[in-house]
Amino acid sequence: MGYLADGVSRDVQELFGLMRQVGMAGVQLVQTATEKQLAEAKQVLTETRRAIYRILADGDEGKDA
Repeated sequence: MGYLADGVSRDVQELFGLMRQVGMAGVQLVQTATEKQLAEAKQVLTETRRAIYRILADGDEGKDA
């Protein structure tokens, strides 16, 4: 894992970049989506949140040594 000058890893920066992209997509969604699309997006985000917590629940198994 490479670290940048400010001490933040590239992986963390990439993760935050992806979260920003999801946020921008969310803004577009609430501006233009149908009720069906909003319901689908809520389901996707709920599943994503659960998946992230599953990753955390796995402990250190996924960490590089």
